[in-house]
Amino acid sequence: MAMNKDFGAFELKEKIGVGGMASVFLAVQKSLQRPVVVKIIHAHLADDEKLVQRFEREARAAAMMRHENIIQVIDCGLHEDVAYIAMEFVEGMDLRKWLDAHGAPPIEMALLMIRDVCRGLEHAHGHRIIHRDIKPANVMLTPDGTIKIMDFGLARSGSETSTQMTMVGSVMGTPAYMSPEQATGEVVDERSDIFSTGVLAYELLGGQRPFSGDSYSTVLRSILTVEPLDVTHFNPLVPEELSRILRGMLQKDVGKRYASIAAVRQEFEDVIEQLSLLRGKDLLREYAVDPQTVGDRWRSKRLARHLDQGLFFENMGRGKIDDALLEFRRVLHLDPDNTIARDHVKKLERERETLQSQVPHVPAAPTAGAPPATAVGDQTMVMTPEQAAAASMPPSASAPGAPATPPAPRPEDHTMVMTPEQMAAASAASATPATPVAKAPPPPAKPPAATSPKAAAASPPPRAAAPAKPTAKKGGLNPVLMGASILVIAVIAFAVFSMGRKAPTELDPGATSDPIPAIVDTSAANLTPPTAAPTPGTESTDDPLAAARASLTSGNHAEAIATLETALKGTALGRRDQRTGRELLARAFAGANRTRDAQRTYEDLIARDSRFAPEPAGLTGLDRRIYDAARSAIASRDSARAAKAPPPPVTPTPSTGSAPATLVVRVSPFAQDFIVDGETKDQNKKQFTVQLRPGTHKIRLTHPSLGNKDITVDLDSGERKEVSHDFLAAASGSIAVSSSGGWAEIYLNGERTGKTTPAVLEGVLPGSHTISLVREGFTVDGGPQSVDVRAGQEARTAFKLKQKK
Repeated sequence: MAMNKDFGAFELKEKIGVGGMASVFLAVQKSLQRPVVVKIIHAHLADDEKLVQRFEREARAAAMMRHENIIQVIDCGLHEDVAYIAMEFVEGMDLRKWLDAHGAPPIEMALLMIRDVCRGLEHAHGHRIIHRDIKPANVMLTPDGTIKIMDFGLARSGSETSTQMTMVGSVMGTPAYMSPEQATGEVVDERSDIFSTGVLAYELLGGQRPFSGDSYSTVLRSILTVEPLDVTHFNPLVPEELSRILRGMLQKDVGKRYASIAAVRQEFEDVIEQLSLLRGKDLLREYAVDPQTVGDRWRSKRLARHLDQGLFFENMGRGKIDDALLEFRRVLHLDPDNTIARDHVKKLERERETLQSQVPHVPAAPTAGAPPATAVGDQTMVMTPEQAAAASMPPSASAPGAPATPPAPRPEDHTMVMTPEQMAAASAASATPATPVAKAPPPPAKPPAATSPKAAAASPPPRAAAPAKPTAKKGGLNPVLMGASILVIAVIAFAVFSMGRKAPTELDPGATSDPIPAIVDTSAANLTPPTAAPTPGTESTDDPLAAARASLTSGNHAEAIATLETALKGTALGRRDQRTGRELLARAFAGANRTRDAQRTYEDLIARDSRFAPEPAGLTGLDRRIYDAARSAIASRDSARAAKAPPPPVTPTPSTGSAPATLVVRVSPFAQDFIVDGETKDQNKKQFTVQLRPGTHKIRLTHPSLGNKDITVDLDSGERKEVSHDFLAAASGSIAVSSSGGWAEIYLNGERTGKTTPAVLEGVLPGSHTISLVREGFTVDGGPQSVDVRAGQEARTAFKLKQKK
């Protein structure tokens, strides 16, 4: 709204923002005729001396700092007894508006933004200034690619205590970005800014906040009790290194969080260097000027890179199936319609399921007299099918009477990529004896020993076949040397088997990095896993998981449900396949609109493994909402179970009279003081247990920002009584917002609530709050309104909308 209003040394031109404490105007500094931003404290707060002093401290704190990534304060003072702060005017858009307009930035751009926020905070912390309100709305991206931190309205110096900076009956800051210690009114330090920056980084990288809720109290409770999903759950493009950094920033326990923002900034610098984003300012400038073109360019680069990486890992063999799947799923995250990636994902999933369901077959050691084709020194070799068949023959099929030797390792346990020429050379070498020996005579003409069907079907190469039981004839092998050779081969085979043995039902994703080098034929025949023999007692049937996936793809959810329920009731699926089957069943239930069954299935998966998260490939919006509901239900049940858990046993004190009573007091989020009959018994805990004499007792629970709670309890001899109190629930109120002239979006303290008039905003903490309405093409008479909220009460406010002409 354009205006021309004299304000001392400044001429106010336009209101550009409003917060819980002050309004922000675009203005002109008369003396220098330059644009500035003037923040003016709200009129109804101007008489609060302590608040005005804090407002002035903000100006002094900000004026101490001169840094590229911090908005510079140029003046402060009083005009007609109203406090103000004047700051440099910087063109650009805050990240809240940027995210709403353009969505989450490319990972590379987000990484550079977060690094620059850390740089600015590092400078502030160096002056012992804590911002305490880091959020997207307080970070600006300028057209020249500079990140600017603004609004130090909640900043405090390191010498001030938390209680000095907390308004009576309210918790300062923006709930979704608060640290746990700030949300509960505890003393905060630089690590609180690290937590808030972690929330900001999570939103920039993952596209959504880690903590959410439909009211202040539910958001705060989420911050205090809910462990957020890993950011890669929402964006598989995020490298694991970045995910690890975010986990460290979002630790609820202050002692486990990063100790300084400088350490965080260095971590981001290392990732930036690894990604070769060394001209960060230029990259951000290009993105700020044309986000669509730059975003598409980075997306295309990533698309090609992940597709190439997926094909590379796929060609490396079975040990890299999981790596290949991850790369192809990253492609699908960037381009859900990419048919190449989708086909490779289906193929690799089938191959992995086949490998996991295989019954391991361990081939026997080489027969006596044959060169060691599967064990050469410490190397394990994968041979051609003919050589493998010969090596896997039981002793009775190749050398009757030869001593039994330990089984050789499975070929696929250790793999190495070789060219076809190298493979041919290796095969020839394995078939040629290392030391010339005298030719043994042909075996006597008699019926061969019985062989297994598999061995009988194989046709081993003539030179790889071992002679029959040797005899000490002229020109033959010396029996002593033959016995020693058999013993050496047996020892080597047993050692290799012991070092190479793998779990029979699990795929080894790290096979290619095993310390035992290996050789593999990368031809299509050898990359296709062999069909496993069926487990005794089971029938060979089609893969139920593959059939269920096909039904889901075709939209036949009922058929998928029937297939999966039958498979899950049987014993054909392994442990991993059971989990995959349940996840597919949940998706099938969701597709059939059986949302409650889907949620129960997700709850079962989470209960079995708290780290479970559905695979993003094929995940629909409905699946995501049902999964989130299941995760919330599990968290609620855990909280309720923890609240009902019996406290630690208390040893009764001896008493010559009546038995003492036991009182258990549970508090959420915590109590600063537990006062019993006027005496402080304990502090800063969520649960307190005390033994008291029978009779009536008065309990007072205190919280530094959420008020006090008085409880009177009557205790009988030997009785055990439990009482509880939820400060957040008791302290919250509500605001009923209505408007005449049409509907409008409701903003609370400058934050979008997601509701439109008329509506009631629940879970609002006591104190003064600013309500504003926004609707394109309409103006609001009187602008934003200040509303005072009291605990347990509903405040009301009404607006009048007018359509612009």
